[in-house]
Amino acid sequence: MGAYGAALKAASAGKLGKVPPAVGTFAKTAMDQHAAHAKAWNAVLTGAGRPAITGVPLSNQPATLKALGQAKDIGAVARLALALEDQAA
Repeated sequence: MGAYGAALKAASAGKLGKVPPAVGTFAKTAMDQHAAHAKAWNAVLTGAGRPAITGVPLSNQPATLKALGQAKDIGAVARLALALEDQAA
């Protein structure tokens, strides 16, 4: 969710050139889906007596945010998003 949020922030700041509105809609939808998944997973964990996961515990988060910071257009962000979704699948 952090990467999508950072991408939306970069797009809003004009750092990615012209961004079609559908891209923002997709990013917000993906963030909502990931938030729902995290909530469900945390319910399973806490129901089993384990601690909930908080923050962004992904080992590749720093590299992801660095790559996102280097993206100059929406195509680069889309390729990064696809790679992230492939990792999550």
